[in-house]
Amino acid sequence: MLETGSNSQSYKQSIRIATDGLSFYSHGVVRHIAFDRHDSFFRRAVSYCLCEPDIADADKIEITFCSPWACAIPNDIFDETQAAKILKFHYPETASMATCRQQSEYGFSIVYALPVECKELIDKNFPNAQIHHCDLKRIEQAIATSKITDSDYIRIYTENGRTCIIAASQGQLQLCNRYETPQPADTLYYVADICEQLHWSQRTTIVAYDSDCQAASLLQERFTRCETFNLSICE
Repeated sequence: MLETGSNSQSYKQSIRIATDGLSFYSHGVVRHIAFDRHDSFFRRAVSYCLCEPDIADADKIEITFCSPWACAIPNDIFDETQAAKILKFHYPETASMATCRQQSEYGFSIVYALPVECKELIDKNFPNAQIHHCDLKRIEQAIATSKITDSDYIRIYTENGRTCIIAASQGQLQLCNRYETPQPADTLYYVADICEQLHWSQRTTIVAYDSDCQAASLLQERFTRCETFNLSICE
């Protein structure tokens, strides 16, 4: 936070919207407001915005949307007219949602769906905000790490009843997908299957997982190079 001679304050506001709630980062403090995942009208989000008028006063607002309704598509084959159809094919429930796109410097785009009520909330309260989908940062992190370490690299994110698994090798994205993982053993199964399909070694592949991963001990038993990472508000 920067202070000027007039004692006015300049700061960046980060907002993370997920299916289970919202997280706000401002003035060095993270606050989380939970809401029911079936609250499609985001009533609590609206109430929070009304009760926190200084949120919209930030000089820069970044909103990260976290949901399973997203697909990574190479830019060289991306077709804007097909984006909504691709999402609907993978996630039929997105048929009535707004379709958004975000491009990465690594040559791919994230196409994701926003509930219309959520988009209207953002447009009304944060018209100048930069909107991101968490998958973009996640994939870019995996690609960059695989390039720096010159390795086969798997990054695991724990979600509500699902696990997002990203595989990258020497700076190239190999896979990004979400899997239903009600049990820790399910996560181990999918990671092992990915390694088998890509012909990656359990001794040399780096397997990184967030601190909420319930399959950590199982992964450590079968993979030599395991590590934990802390989530940022943008992931």
